[in-house]
Amino acid sequence: MLRYRYYLASITLLAFGFSLPGARAQTFQPGYFVRAAGDTVRGELENAYWQDAPTTIRFRPQGQTDLQILPTHSLPAFGLSGVRHWRTQYLTYDAAAESNPSYLQTDAPRTRFVTDTLVTEVLVQGPITILAAFRGTTPHYFLLRDGQNPLELVDRRYQYTGPDGRHYLSRVNDYREQLRAFLPTCPEVAPRISKLPYDEKALIRLVQQYNTTCLGQPMVATPTTGNKPKGQNRVRLDWGVQAGAAYTNSTAKDGKLADNLYVSINGQKQYEVLPLEKRYLSNANLEQGLRPIVGLYADVLFPGRRLALHTEGSFRKMRDYQQEFATGQTGYPSKTYRLSGSQTNLQIGVRMLRPLPTGQFLAGLGLAMSFNALKENESAYPGATNLTYNGTPLQRSVQLDYPHEQVGLYAEAGYRWQRLTATLSWRYQEGLLDDRTAIESVVVEKTTNALNLYRTREYSLRSHQAVLNLAFRLNKNTD
Repeated sequence: MLRYRYYLASITLLAFGFSLPGARAQTFQPGYFVRAAGDTVRGELENAYWQDAPTTIRFRPQGQTDLQILPTHSLPAFGLSGVRHWRTQYLTYDAAAESNPSYLQTDAPRTRFVTDTLVTEVLVQGPITILAAFRGTTPHYFLLRDGQNPLELVDRRYQYTGPDGRHYLSRVNDYREQLRAFLPTCPEVAPRISKLPYDEKALIRLVQQYNTTCLGQPMVATPTTGNKPKGQNRVRLDWGVQAGAAYTNSTAKDGKLADNLYVSINGQKQYEVLPLEKRYLSNANLEQGLRPIVGLYADVLFPGRRLALHTEGSFRKMRDYQQEFATGQTGYPSKTYRLSGSQTNLQIGVRMLRPLPTGQFLAGLGLAMSFNALKENESAYPGATNLTYNGTPLQRSVQLDYPHEQVGLYAEAGYRWQRLTATLSWRYQEGLLDDRTAIESVVVEKTTNALNLYRTREYSLRSHQAVLNLAFRLNKNTD
């Protein structure tokens, strides 16, 4: 149980590390940026589905693969063509405004106006333009109109202490009055302001209608009404088949002795431990070699396609094991072990994806479990006489207590291109193997030499496995 907890804790910590922004990856879409000189450079922009405006962007010109990392504050504008647009703007805003309940002001509301250059997202472009900043915390909306100072709309909330000593929440947001004062009177739109909720989509619809109905602007697509990419802000499931080869090395390492009370203790207190059989399987390679492997996989790709929850199941036939050992005993001079069977592997972990000029690089790690099913498990003493000690029959098992399951970790790296994914992975797993077919020592009474109990050897079965897989995705790409 402790081993399982250790492996699960390791996976949790590593998954957290993969989820950090620096470890994430993205896909590229048509985009642009505007230089300080005013010219526009078009190419492909890495889409990270930002909530707040990014501080840097990753851009590559059309027909090239070299990435440019550009600080956004130095760019007059940039964006994803036909989808989202940003521009830098010199604005005055209330830095003390807060609407997040976790960071509310105490007692009287305060203001702290700051003038700075902000990277803002363009929500509506027209005679009346809407810009947005700080969308991930307390959104600030700015309405721009020729000949007028920009209008800031921001929700302000604060906490105050009532006469009864309890804390209450209060809200200060006169956005309707601000809009009536900022927008020239327009009978077709004015009634809507009285019922307008303080909501980004509602503000966008109001300004769009004002631009077209009151100011005669033709209807144009905006980041809200335009054609957005379909899927990368949603979870997506990919699944498919895979095949490859696995090189396995499974070694039995010495463990503790196991007491087997086949003969009851008769109450005597003077005993002697006498060695009997060798540790036949000490450092023995019970499986070593290359075998084909087939399976299924599934990836749950999270929004942004930077991180995925990965699961896979695979099946392989184990390499047969047969080994003869000299026992050094006259009654049974040799002993032969035979093992054969199959193994089902299950993996669950995380994958980090990062774009390359073509395709994607992936790296992953997680928990690996193997389930062993032996069709042959035999220990034989060819030509042996009765197996006894001092006239007492030795009740050996004819089969190893081979582990039904092994648990460990895996790590992988690979390359994904369209429907194909090639990966190279390494697995390390452990299980407990008890050789009940060999009696390592016996415990006898010193005075009578009568057999009281005998002991077998437990081994730790440690398996290293290198797997080369080629996977083919069967479902469609819904992004």
